[in-house]
Amino acid sequence: MVKKQLLLLVYIFLISSNFIVSAEETNNGSPQIIISTTTYDKNDDNSLLDLINESISLEFQINRFSTDIDLNTDLDDALHNADLSGATYLIRSNYSVTDNDLFIEMHGIRVANGVEIYSVRFESTINLDFDSRIKKSLEPLIAKIKKNFMENPPLTAEIIEPIIIKDEIYKDEIFDTKEVVTEMEDEEEDIFRHLEIFLGFSPFLTTGDASEFFTLGLVPEMSFIYKRQTPFGYWGIGLFSSFNFFSASGNLDTSDNCLISLGPEIKLGFKSTKLLTLNIKLNGGMTFFLHKKENEDYLNSIVPFISGGIGLTIDFLPSLGAYFSGIYILYAESSVLITGFSPSIGMIFKF
Repeated sequence: MVKKQLLLLVYIFLISSNFIVSAEETNNGSPQIIISTTTYDKNDDNSLLDLINESISLEFQINRFSTDIDLNTDLDDALHNADLSGATYLIRSNYSVTDNDLFIEMHGIRVANGVEIYSVRFESTINLDFDSRIKKSLEPLIAKIKKNFMENPPLTAEIIEPIIIKDEIYKDEIFDTKEVVTEMEDEEEDIFRHLEIFLGFSPFLTTGDASEFFTLGLVPEMSFIYKRQTPFGYWGIGLFSSFNFFSASGNLDTSDNCLISLGPEIKLGFKSTKLLTLNIKLNGGMTFFLHKKENEDYLNSIVPFISGGIGLTIDFLPSLGAYFSGIYILYAESSVLITGFSPSIGMIFKF
């Protein structure tokens, strides 16, 4: 019931807004954009379908495209109807609703050849700010379509009449490629990337009783994290692995050792600036302890480990960053508790 009330308020806002521009006002000829939306949920009552269609239509009209809405749920039928109407592009949207959360995929398709130009995906809570989230998500798609339209104009392009928004006349002009590319680059920086891969290296500085026997360790490490965006940054869960190589020297003997660790990782990210993110992470799992004394065969055992610490990510690019961290590690080996500090440096790749 609450969801439907919110939808009604947003819908009323869209209808009463001064930014609403009808397809007839934008272009008296064939529409350039056909909008078609369907839902993944078979039992959905389509209460959001009209709102999504109107929100998408509004944003394209503001960007000087004329629009029309096709209620066909079949993609082939929607493409066929778009072709018959003389449209240049089809915006195909699919959505699903879970409780009060909405997931939408929007695909921009060139009608003439059926090729997808660009697609966007986003999740949003259904509230009064819902239409602004659609607007934000549509910006890179609209920029791509503008660029495609400029580079590959229709063979029978029609002259678009001036449109009226808030009683001011804006004459249509040729899209500025530099402006479009800049818009796309700015938007790409804001796209949240869910998959993160970390490759790093650190020394292992033993502490406690183990420091009397163990030398400096060398630790290559990696992790694969799936992240979800939050108001403060993100949270993530994934898989962590490391290889700790070191030597041990006692009064009577020496040994070469390797600790191979594997386990889950939980990570929290707190976005402080556009480039900097503070991280807190916790790892745990099992370690395969392999050691070899001089003139003896390899011995092995499996022991638990746990580690945790803080780090800082510096983003060079939206998909690439440097990572610095300080981690404290504990290996629960039966004969001696191995603990140590590991200052790590590495690269993060985001997808």
